[in-house]
Amino acid sequence: FGPRLVGKKIGETDYFISMIPLGGYVKLLGESSDDELSNDDEKRSFLKQHALKKIGIVAAGPLFNFLFAIIVFAIIYMIGIPVLTSEIGSVQDGSPAFRGGIKKGDVILAINKKDVSIWAELAGIIVNSEGKELQITINRDNKIKDLRLKAELVQSKNIFGEEIDSYKLGISASSNTIIERLNPFEAFWAGIGQTWYITKITLISVVKMVEGKLSPKTLGGPILIAQMAGARVQEGVMPFVFFMALLSINLGIINLLPIPILDGRHLLFF
Repeated sequence: FGPRLVGKKIGETDYFISMIPLGGYVKLLGESSDDELSNDDEKRSFLKQHALKKIGIVAAGPLFNFLFAIIVFAIIYMIGIPVLTSEIGSVQDGSPAFRGGIKKGDVILAINKKDVSIWAELAGIIVNSEGKELQITINRDNKIKDLRLKAELVQSKNIFGEEIDSYKLGISASSNTIIERLNPFEAFWAGIGQTWYITKITLISVVKMVEGKLSPKTLGGPILIAQMAGARVQEGVMPFVFFMALLSINLGIINLLPIPILDGRHLLFF
């Protein structure tokens, strides 16, 4: 925004930096009905294009934000990410796991004869067990044992701080991790899944903020974003890259909102 400071024209496109470098934008030929154009320019101006073409042009920016995130996540998954193993770190007193004989240091090998090796796998099975009996195969001091127990409904808080009921055994993971690497095809789909998950969580957060169930402070602002980016750089390259993908998703969502000056407002009227 503001007066032009520096730039360069390549072909028919003028690239430049303004005095107030807050965000970025593209001014298209004939985007405003007040623009004075020659007959030739008017025919290829933005406002003269078919509605679907205009939608494609305007949506390209936000869609690239999502594509960037997918590619970044895919690269991260191919390089490898640390994931918690299925080793038990602690057992809550009086919990189903405690009563069923599970001990700290046990390694869960399978649940209902389905092999598991990372914590996310076994946690998903337990949460979706609906209180049904589980056959849990463990490795304890190089001895294989089968235990049978049922998860119980426990009240906990979700990522939005809301009280929810979920099935738990009363176990937590140890700090042991392994590096999980995916092939390019798996990594690409995992990148799509991660991007969709973050998009969904962000949209739910916006809705809850509008409903007054979530403080606007939780969404942060430019200063908070800069602070978080600086912190991620200090933590290492991978956390910083992950944060950039996360930020790209949020920018894509914000740009699609039907707010004046944003792409979402233009899409609403095409």
